Amino acid sequence: FLLGDAAAVVVASVDELGLGPADVDLALDDELLVTAALQQIGPASMIIGQRVLSKTEHNTLLCEGSIRIGWVDAGRMRPARMPTELVGTLERFLGSMSPRDAQRPARVSLLS
Repeated sequence: FLLGDAAAVVVASVDELGLGPADVDLALDDELLVTAALQQIGPASMIIGQRVLSKTEHNTLLCEGSIRIGWVDAGRMRPARMPTELVGTLERFLGSMSPRDAQRPARVSLLS
């Protein structure tokens, strides 16, 4: 994903951290709840945790994982520092990706 001529965002890694019970039968019309939470932010990368739950099966956790996203210099494709303004804005969302949750105390992880 290019951000102008100067920077790009790349997926550095994807980790699957667990699967729900094998006895959960999902149907095409089952309702799912998918969450995302900013878990960690550094000078050149961030980690976003994700969970998928079955609302049909009483919020049974189906899977969870995390994605490490890196900020790179688009010309050299080498790691680069994220702009200070961006880091400051994202830090307000630690533990959540929802603006309405930005005022809550920061949580390190939704996956614990």
